[in-house]
Amino acid sequence: MSDSTRQSVLFDEGFSRPIVAAFDADGVTSDGGAVLLRAADRRLGLTTALAGCVADDRDSERVVHSLAALIRQRVFSIALGYPQADAARRLRDDPAIGLAVHGGRRGAVPLASQPTLSRLENAPTGRELLAMGDELLRSAVERLARAERHPRRVVIDIDPTVDPAHGEQQGVLFNGFYDTHCYLPVLGFLSAEGRPGHHLFLARLRPGNATAWRATRRPLRAVIRAVRARFPQARILVRLDAAFGRGRLFDLLEDEGVEFVVGMTTNARLERERPTLRSGCRGEWDAR
Repeated sequence: MSDSTRQSVLFDEGFSRPIVAAFDADGVTSDGGAVLLRAADRRLGLTTALAGCVADDRDSERVVHSLAALIRQRVFSIALGYPQADAARRLRDDPAIGLAVHGGRRGAVPLASQPTLSRLENAPTGRELLAMGDELLRSAVERLARAERHPRRVVIDIDPTVDPAHGEQQGVLFNGFYDTHCYLPVLGFLSAEGRPGHHLFLARLRPGNATAWRATRRPLRAVIRAVRARFPQARILVRLDAAFGRGRLFDLLEDEGVEFVVGMTTNARLERERPTLRSGCRGEWDAR
């Protein structure tokens, strides 16, 4: 039985000879951007540094992919729009991602499977995760230093964001503010005031019912001290939204001696003080 199919859309019927179209070419990919990710990662050295924070207790005789290669595969896949580890099954032979992960030494070795990546994500201890976070902070401070050698003021922004999820994954809980089942990651960025570019120094996944300020005091203290050590002459400004307006965070910011701007929700005390605050401030003041 013939496998040919009559085609009247791509090819006109006026051809005098048969036309065969084959869609089985090897080495075809739609993820050419992976090569750019590889170039950026080589410049930053980030995945190699993160891999150095995790102890590799695997049997060396059975290891096919290094920890750095596994981390690169996971990070690059997420960046390319494949957040689920299940996607590894159909990406194992992708030539662009393979080139990005192995740096031209791919050969005939396929990328890691989904079970291997899942074991990777569950392997680091709490101490190792903290070390990886410290490495991300160090990298962000150095990137800022390369972009701006002597900033007059360094701005630290921290904010939670919503990551809607489906199913019953660990930590997926209902959040009333966002009206969805989700995770509630917190992200932090460094920038030099008045200059373009923001540098990620904090990315921490948290359960969907986490308060905004949960798990932020340690990284906030760490980033303030890292910035002060790297830029001793710069002023430091911390910007937080109203969800961070808690006494313990105010105490931390005052103890560290930094400038800070924190949003505040309307309350009875602010309403009583509003006329005084407005008369004592430049410009317009609004309690929201």
